[in-house]
Amino acid sequence: MNKQLVMGLIVGGLAVTAVAAVAGYRNMDEKTASGPRQECHDELVTLTKPTKDPDQIAGTVTGAVIGGVLGNQIGSGDGRKLATAGGAIAGGVAGHKIQEGMQERNTYQELQRKCQTVNDGE
Repeated sequence: MNKQLVMGLIVGGLAVTAVAAVAGYRNMDEKTASGPRQECHDELVTLTKPTKDPDQIAGTVTGAVIGGVLGNQIGSGDGRKLATAGGAIAGGVAGHKIQEGMQERNTYQELQRKCQTVNDGE
């Protein structure tokens, strides 16, 4: 065979292969970049545990009793009655707030899967 003919066949074959490869790559690229898709990731979320006493009644009552007992130790006569009532009110408020804070800090963490739709259109 002629050297020029062999060389022409090799160069022609390489050119055809290169053109086909570029066309195939472009076709593949167009197929992968169309339409919406789901994009997901895991996220660590902190949640508050459910409580049996959402109104903090136990803390309020306990605080009122303790405050009333302590207030009853102060003064005598009408002053003692006033101190008992004041101690009960202050103790009730304090007990309510203490239980509320304890319930807010009663948390746990869990992994949650979060997904969103991403549009990869042109």
